[in-house]
Amino acid sequence: MLKPFENISNRKLRTFEELFYFRNETPPETYKLPFVVYKSILNDYKKIELFKKHLITISHENNLSKDFYNMALNFKKAAREAAEFLVNRPNIGKLDTVFFAVTYMYRQSIELIMKARVFQLIEAAQERKEFMTDAAHNLKKIFEVIEARTDEMYKTSESLLWLKTFISNISKIDLSSDSFRYPYRIIKDHLFETYEFEYVFNERKDICLEKLINKLDIAFTLMQEQYELNVSGLSLQSDWETNDHEIAINETYSTDFLEEGGDYYAKSVIGYEYNKSELYLYIQAYQEAADHLYVKAVEQVVSGKESNQKLAGTFYLPICYLYRNAIELALKDLCFVTYGYTDALEVIYTRKHKLESIWNHIKCHYPKYLNIDIPTDHKEEIDKALKLVHEADATSSKFRYPIDKNLKYYYTNNSRIHLAYDYYNLRHCLNIIEGLTYKTRDYIDSIEVHYD
Repeated sequence: MLKPFENISNRKLRTFEELFYFRNETPPETYKLPFVVYKSILNDYKKIELFKKHLITISHENNLSKDFYNMALNFKKAAREAAEFLVNRPNIGKLDTVFFAVTYMYRQSIELIMKARVFQLIEAAQERKEFMTDAAHNLKKIFEVIEARTDEMYKTSESLLWLKTFISNISKIDLSSDSFRYPYRIIKDHLFETYEFEYVFNERKDICLEKLINKLDIAFTLMQEQYELNVSGLSLQSDWETNDHEIAINETYSTDFLEEGGDYYAKSVIGYEYNKSELYLYIQAYQEAADHLYVKAVEQVVSGKESNQKLAGTFYLPICYLYRNAIELALKDLCFVTYGYTDALEVIYTRKHKLESIWNHIKCHYPKYLNIDIPTDHKEEIDKALKLVHEADATSSKFRYPIDKNLKYYYTNNSRIHLAYDYYNLRHCLNIIEGLTYKTRDYIDSIEVHYD
């Protein structure tokens, strides 16, 4: 079987070549390729030569600092592209939703580049493992590790003080890198064994996108300069004494994270009733951001306007993560639709990011709650598609970090993969889960109408 998210050997590539010869036919069963995925690939790539141009090599340098840095750059470029899509083609619906995916990617890029800086400062393997466990996703803690190893003179620079306060303000809202991925947090009462959720954003905020994006850009750049100065061996203090960071930052930008204001078509309104709890809006946000990045990457190949850095390689991991999160959200949405509020919270809390575990629970309990079973063909289709995604990224980490907590690389060096094949498998998986959710909602509505 042509499994997605795995190294494409020369033998597997020849199998892909054969698929193009069956352009006007249904592919033989031996390929086990979902028909919709097959047709989508042939639609995007008219010939095998174009398809091969989107082969990507995922390599690492066996240098954690450099590998975190490279991934940080990719997430930053993806965030910037999605931000420009958001602002340059203003749409109120997108402004209020895609905002979450854009902010997440920016926040992730900052976490990655800060960890790149930490791995410049910490070289012992055991100390690095302890750092990964202790700091986790906490930007404030990561910054404290960097600050503790920074020259005392540099600690007084206005730029570093601005960055420190800004990072602290991000952490107040998004301590664990989940505030822009999910609309709520589930809280367990250990005494009564009950669950409830609290919204991440309880009050309406009219976020100025221009200021938010510029501040996130500045925060990334300040840490990037620290990293690059260390690589070049220059003195941090001597270089920073000659730049204009202090004036530019302090006169233009406050350290508030989600500052309000801005033009009507350049702000995101969050926290108000219609969008603070609906999971499908977050699903839509992550999918739309991923789809835009994919279209940009394909356009570059089809138009022949390829740059030195192919967008397919730059956007591959951000696209995969955006879709992976959308799939997780879709399963949790199906939980709420199937079980109702109380029971769904327990299922989601206990299974967290484990896609197959959530789905297996739904499969087993769906008839109990709704008195009907999931159609066999739909169930089997989700089984196959979800298994591939779960096997690729069981912990929701492979597409957003180069290594696990034990410092082991997720990808074998020089793995060759294909953007479109993985993208369409992820999209297919999301679509069939959402299809079941829509059918379940329709069924519940029909029962309510019947009893009325």
